[in-house]
Amino acid sequence: MTTEFIKHGRFALLFLSLWLCLALSPLPNILSGIFLNIISYGLIAAFLYTTILFIRNVTIPSFQDILKAIEDNNELENRPLRSLNDNLSQHSIAQRETKQLWQLHQKNLLSDLPKLSPGWGKPIWVTKDPFALRFLCLFLLVIFATANNKPLKQILLDSLLPTNIFPPSLPLQIDGWITPPDYTRMPTTLLEINQTKADEQTSNVTIFPVQSNLVLQVNNSNEIPELYIDGIKIANNFKQLTSNSFRLATDIEQGGPAELRVDDEPVAKWNFRLIPDLPPEINFKGQISYTNRKSLRIPFIAMDDYGIKQIDLRLTRNSGQHEFEKILQLPLIESNGQKRDLSSSHFIDLTAHPWAGLQVKAELLITDAIDQIGSSLSQIITLPQRAFTNPVARQIIAIRRSVALSNSPEEMTAQAIRTASLAEKSDAYEHDQTVYMTLHIAARRLNAIDRIEHKQNSMRLLWDIALYLEEGAAIANLGKLQAAEQDLMDALNRGASDQEIDRLMQALEQAMAEYMQALARDLQSNDAPKTGLQKQIDASRMMDSKSIQDMMEQLRELLKMGMMDAARDLLSDIQNIMENLQMAEEEDLPESTMQAVEMIQDIEEIMKKQQHLMERSYNRAMGRNSDSSQIDHNETQNSLQNMQAQNPEDIAEQAALAKQLKQLREEYKQLMQQDAPQSFIESEEAMGAAKHSLEQGDNHQASDLQGKAIDALQQALSQMEESIIERFMNSNQQSISSETSPQGKGRDPFGRNMPNPLGTNSEGRKIPNASQMGRAQSIQQELRRRYNDKSREEDELDYIKRLLKPF
Repeated sequence: MTTEFIKHGRFALLFLSLWLCLALSPLPNILSGIFLNIISYGLIAAFLYTTILFIRNVTIPSFQDILKAIEDNNELENRPLRSLNDNLSQHSIAQRETKQLWQLHQKNLLSDLPKLSPGWGKPIWVTKDPFALRFLCLFLLVIFATANNKPLKQILLDSLLPTNIFPPSLPLQIDGWITPPDYTRMPTTLLEINQTKADEQTSNVTIFPVQSNLVLQVNNSNEIPELYIDGIKIANNFKQLTSNSFRLATDIEQGGPAELRVDDEPVAKWNFRLIPDLPPEINFKGQISYTNRKSLRIPFIAMDDYGIKQIDLRLTRNSGQHEFEKILQLPLIESNGQKRDLSSSHFIDLTAHPWAGLQVKAELLITDAIDQIGSSLSQIITLPQRAFTNPVARQIIAIRRSVALSNSPEEMTAQAIRTASLAEKSDAYEHDQTVYMTLHIAARRLNAIDRIEHKQNSMRLLWDIALYLEEGAAIANLGKLQAAEQDLMDALNRGASDQEIDRLMQALEQAMAEYMQALARDLQSNDAPKTGLQKQIDASRMMDSKSIQDMMEQLRELLKMGMMDAARDLLSDIQNIMENLQMAEEEDLPESTMQAVEMIQDIEEIMKKQQHLMERSYNRAMGRNSDSSQIDHNETQNSLQNMQAQNPEDIAEQAALAKQLKQLREEYKQLMQQDAPQSFIESEEAMGAAKHSLEQGDNHQASDLQGKAIDALQQALSQMEESIIERFMNSNQQSISSETSPQGKGRDPFGRNMPNPLGTNSEGRKIPNASQMGRAQSIQQELRRRYNDKSREEDELDYIKRLLKPF
């Protein structure tokens, strides 16, 4: 029976297994209805056909066949089981011995029956299915049946129902969204789809930036969709994803009514309105000014609708033939486009540039993310030129100017000889080894084979050593400080990471500390006697140093709290203060203050000269030679008459001193808008009387009068210093501060920005004070605590997250 079943029924079992695997597998979700039904019905038909063949060919075994199979399986010979059904003939029954022998034979057969086994039959599957594919079908059935969650009845019906051959028409499914360009940082907008009113003009307006990316996906469509904007079919076509799915992705360049059509019928409508990306705008926020270090201070205000990428300064000068034809473009700010508006000041030192001292046209250029360029109104300015007072520095600058004009190796060699010759005159620069070595290095570079290619480097070296001679060792730290300030400002403008900003802040603090230490050393190294006004100037510098340290601490706190806009404003103020901080000579002070300092110095010089005159008059009166305190008695008697005589040189010098003192009194009256102290007038009168006594040859009287002039002048000098300090150092009158700032507010007597305790910087922008910063920090900590509390509502946590995002 088994052999017959396997022989004739294995094909029916195969087709049945294939149909069950198909029904349980994911193929019905992939194949279309008609193909699925064709395969399903084909497998069912094959199963029925092979089943009929099986039924027709399979015969039911008889009892004798079963006994024979048992005999074969147990390898019995001579048909023992079938012999149990045999009967004796009538003739044999009559014979007693034969009957007994037959019964004994049947008894022996029955005793052997319990030892028989029906057997498993012959292994016919091995020959009919040598690759064991039957187990693969069984394995797939188990897998698909386990993975499918539907009832078996429903699965079989879904694969057999003829409705899958002609599925119903599904409605169109339309999805669409608009993604603005990345630089706009605007979110994606989902399009509103209302197909029931596709034949009506929509009143809803979808607004998005130009060059935004539109994505439309249409499902359940038998035709390729088409998109029209303002009546014009867009060039890009829909791409087919599946048999009835299509997708379009295109950049929108124009606005207007938009219509999606399928088979020339409108299925969706929108009204697109594009926001143009306007060119950026920039302008000067006031006039370009000069700091006390001759740097350009460029105040500006810039804005763009999406973000500023770069700001440049363009300088144009007159070449002599055509107006403003030579151009110099300098980058000021490079940003990552996250700032939509900037209001700040930029400092740039062009005193080393060959154009220093020339008139130029200055304008600002601004570039946005798509490289649109805007420009400001121009200003005509004269680039500041540094005035050197040190004689050696002046010679170095003269050599540098000649190097700048040199265009041949021979001319460069001549300047190398001049530089080397100057280096050998070490007495002129007090044998400073730094100056000596630098000049020799510059001379070797100017005489090198590639001297033309490295001319700019040689000019820079000469400039640096000239500054070193003019301003002292602190100038070496100034460039490092300015670079650190600008690096931090650039990082704030482009929205750098917290790690980078912290690293740049540490570099700025280190550069500031080194600069202040160099400043203190320069002040201490100046051992010359100082007037009260000069001491007051030095005290002001020390006050600036303390204020700057306080501002640096405040800057770090602002950066720590993430208040980047306030930190940028405060850093701008620090830059302004450092640019105007005096390090060496007082020639960069405002003109009125410089006049006061020079006046004090002139009076001190007059006092020294008057002291020498008094000593010579006294020596003549006492009969001594001014060049020796001990002379021979006979010489004294012989020259006594000559020593008491007139001295034309002293008379002329005394008259010159009286005249110079009178001029200083007039200058003081004009500068201070008040009369000179009475002791000043008394000193002037005493000098006139001393001149008269010298003309009369009365050296005793002349020396007494000269002593009175010195005493009166010393008293006048003290009173004048007090008046000058009161007027120029401790007052906020417009006459002083207006020289540096048009408003004169928030500036010290030297034109420098001063910290404002009310919490605003020099340009009126608000900077939080310590109390406000403490309050903001406590609020920030409370927000972080609430954000870490995950038991709060999701909407509240999302709101807190957005509040903490700037920090």
